[in-house]
Amino acid sequence: MFAGVEPVIAYALVGTGAAVYGPAKYGILPEIVGHERLVRANGWIEGSTILAIVLGTVVGARVADRSIALALTVVMACYLASAAATLALPRLAASQAGAEAGVATFIARMRTLFVAARARFAMLGNSLFWASAAVLRLLLVAWAPAVLLTQSSADVADLTLFLALGIVLGALFVPLLIPIERLRRARLAAYAMGAGILVFSLVDSAWPARAVLVLIGVCGGMFLVPINAALQDIGHRSIGSGRAVALQSFFENVAMLAAVGIYTASVGAGAEAVPSIVVVGVLVLIAAFLVSWHLPPDPVANPPPR
Repeated sequence: MFAGVEPVIAYALVGTGAAVYGPAKYGILPEIVGHERLVRANGWIEGSTILAIVLGTVVGARVADRSIALALTVVMACYLASAAATLALPRLAASQAGAEAGVATFIARMRTLFVAARARFAMLGNSLFWASAAVLRLLLVAWAPAVLLTQSSADVADLTLFLALGIVLGALFVPLLIPIERLRRARLAAYAMGAGILVFSLVDSAWPARAVLVLIGVCGGMFLVPINAALQDIGHRSIGSGRAVALQSFFENVAMLAAVGIYTASVGAGAEAVPSIVVVGVLVLIAAFLVSWHLPPDPVANPPPR
């Protein structure tokens, strides 16, 4: 992009890199931290990642307003710093390095993983979170000018900062409330997230909107982190945690693409921001119920002797 290449091609290259890097980033966690600290490690990963995304959006918007070249230079510097940080990772032997790849193998691993009801809940729940988050971010762009009468993109970016702050808080506190063994509790956070989106449709001023966005983010973080940790744990004991995360990334990106496509079509048909937020909240509640429908009871930590 800095060299003047078509931006769509540049974004496709970034997306390809993310598709490779994401499974590696999450897949290595169970090998480094173990089962006991997996939720806490995911909390730090999710919290710092989302905080970086939003800070990049907020700060980047202001830097780009001054100079596109400077903004792209900062992005390249961030990538170099990230690459340098990976040198500090422990060098672990590659597990199943000679495993087959391809569409048939991908489908076979998907079937293997989907046998477990907890894995299905984690996979579909993750897709639900990211699909609703993608649409909500787009809705903020339409909602803020219509309700708050904002005039600049920086104001909208500031709103997403409060959403991210909530996700970070939820991700940091969730290890105390929802360990892997109590995965069923995560569905309550999903219900609360849907209810929070409905409440958000009722606010009409800046600070109440920011407070509700923090609440939505907290619920989202408390929902996302334990299901990610559960999926990595299940994958680590079956097809490999990196492969499980790769499957998860596939489903969440399909879900985001579908959700954004439906929202875009709705906007083209004349849908307004506030009714759209209500629809998203209702759909989140319905989807959370359906995803949780066949979730089995949590395992008993200390079963009584027979």
